[in-house]
Amino acid sequence: MIRIIAATTALLVTSVVQAQIFKCVGHDGGISFSQTPCPATQGDASWAGNTIPTPEDGPVESSDEIVNRNLRAASIIGNEEQKAQIAAKRKAAEQEEADRAALELASQPQRVRTICNDLGTSTFCRSSDGSKSVTNRIGNASFTRTKDADGNVTRTTKQRLGNTAIINTTEE
Repeated sequence: MIRIIAATTALLVTSVVQAQIFKCVGHDGGISFSQTPCPATQGDASWAGNTIPTPEDGPVESSDEIVNRNLRAASIIGNEEQKAQIAAKRKAAEQEEADRAALELASQPQRVRTICNDLGTSTFCRSSDGSKSVTNRIGNASFTRTKDADGNVTRTTKQRLGNTAIINTTEE
């Protein structure tokens, strides 16, 4: 029974242990990586770190995780140019995501809420975009003054004569 527990414990411990990575620079300048140091006759070996276990049940969860792994690999290799390229790709991806989000927000219709108070022959309105209007009604005519969010003023006069409507609009 003790042997079974010991064997099971040994299996669990070895399945969690990460493999070591060694960088070997050959006499000809070539670089190779291995889980064991290269023999001294083949070049200089240096410890480069441990492996990172990958998820066995599916793909990597996010692009950030992929970029971080690539940055780590580039730091192990020691290639500054590759690190700069990966960092530039990350920055470009972040900017692309920000641009996409801004475009999506801009393409959504903006709601303007208008509240009006009707006081007999006059109506006063205010909108959430900052525009205002006042309409006065006298008999068959109405006079409206509108000021938009930019401060532009428009005056509109409407008058009914039988089946005909006369509308006059001027901008100040």
